[in-house]
This record gives sequence, C-alpha cells and structure tokens, in this order.
Amino acid sequence: MNAFARLCLLPAALLLLTGCPDPKPPAQSPTVVTGDDTVYGENRSSDSAFGDEEVIDETPNYNYTEDSVESSNLDIPDDDRAIPANLDWEPVYFEFDQSRLTAGAKDVLRGYAEILKNNANLIVLLEGHCDSRGTEDYNLALGERRAQTVKRYLLELGVPASQMRTISYGELRPSATGENEEAWAKNRRVAFRF
Repeated sequence: MNAFARLCLLPAALLLLTGCPDPKPPAQSPTVVTGDDTVYGENRSSDSAFGDEEVIDETPNYNYTEDSVESSNLDIPDDDRAIPANLDWEPVYFEFDQSRLTAGAKDVLRGYAEILKNNANLIVLLEGHCDSRGTEDYNLALGERRAQTVKRYLLELGVPASQMRTISYGELRPSATGENEEAWAKNRRVAFRF
C-alpha cells in the first residue's frame, strides 16, 4: 500500500478507534439551580430540531418529584398567624415571546405581595409557562425568565426571597389546548402553587 492510501485511511481508523459522536444529545433530567432556586420541571424530550415528536402528559400531575421543590424541604418559620383560606391565585399573563410584566400583571402582583408579606409562613412556587411556539429548550428558558421576573418584582415590593421558589415548565403544561391566539395567550403565564 502506498503512502497516499495510508494517509487516506488514517482518519477512518481514528474514527473507529475513538467512536463516532452521538448525533443526538441525550434528554436531560430536571435540573435544580440553587443560586436562584430554579427548577426545570418534567422530563425533557429531545429538541424537535432532531425530528422527534414531542410527547406531553395530558393530565398535569402536581405531585412533585425529588428533583422538584417539595414543601417538606422548605424552611417554613413557625408563625401563629393563620394562612389565608383562598390560595387559588389567578396566573399573571405575558405577551408573546416576552418576560416583561404588563401593567395589569403588576396590579395583581401588588395584591399578592401584601398577602405574602402579612403571612411569613406562606411559601409560593412561581411556575413559568409558555405557549407551544418555539423549541422546548427556548420555552424552558423563557418560562424561567418569566418566573424570575415575577420573583424580582415581588422582591421589590418587599416579599422576602425565602418565601418564593421558581420553576419552569416551558410549554410542557398548557392550561389551554389549541393552536390559536386564544389558547396561546392562556398558556403564556406564571402560575402560583402553595
């Protein structure tokens, strides 16, 4: 075999010895980021850019796993004040591809801030959600930005950081189904869980 043929075979031999890289990254498990107490919820399917069809659990399950924030792991101070009976708070909504608070959202959050400040033993989970447009990774990041925006605003209003946690579900837990503006508008939100 001549020198040219050996040179041509060298890259192929190196590939065989080192193995070919996997063209598709593995799906990532939920990740906890301790700096801002952000949790990525749900098991993430691979990015749609690789041609896989996304599977979404149709029935939301709010039973948090060991990778999510659990109330048993939260440092809740002993306080003899009563927790408000109605904790079914309406979500705050966002414009398309935005994490900026609207004037209406700020009004709602001012009321929620007063309740939180008057109930030091109340811990809220701020859930960031998106509509189905955009990639899964992009929507998880956008959901996180939305949850962090709400947290920052509540901090500005005097709510202690110890009373808030954030989580991003991206597009994985829609509140409305359909591929139209009405459904998308209901899914661009931060919801509140206690």
